[in-house]
Amino acid sequence: MPLTLNQVVKRLEKLALAHKQINHFYVGDAAEWLANGEVNYPACFVDFTTGSISKDERHTGWDFNIWFADLANVATDSRTNELEVESDLTSIAFDFKSMLHYTGYQNDWDIGESSQLEYFKEKFEDIVIAVRMSQRIDSITPMDRCVVPSDFTFEIN
Repeated sequence: MPLTLNQVVKRLEKLALAHKQINHFYVGDAAEWLANGEVNYPACFVDFTTGSISKDERHTGWDFNIWFADLANVATDSRTNELEVESDLTSIAFDFKSMLHYTGYQNDWDIGESSQLEYFKEKFEDIVIAVRMSQRIDSITPMDRCVVPSDFTFEIN
């Protein structure tokens, strides 16, 4: 049975919270979670931007932004600390990408081979450093009208 969008997001949440360095998970618009202020950092945030259905490749897929964020310590050498946080978050992104490629998941989803990383620094109540990993996730979906919940009878006229 193909994975639904909800099942993919639930799997992302389980993987994120299983990582020893991630303390918080949120799904939604980035502006919402950055302004929230009630985040237990380091955190993982997920939003999805687009989706598609491909008959030929038999995939239903989504383009996700997976954010890894932590607070910067500005009391000490701020640039050195920011670089350290960026480095740590890049390692977490690599770990997460590795978890997505777990062989037991390869029967129900395809993970895009390459993931672009972007780095952000925002001042809210604290300085938040974030790494955004763009990730395509495709659910392997057979195009089979027999499984469609319908009582329509297909006829050739």
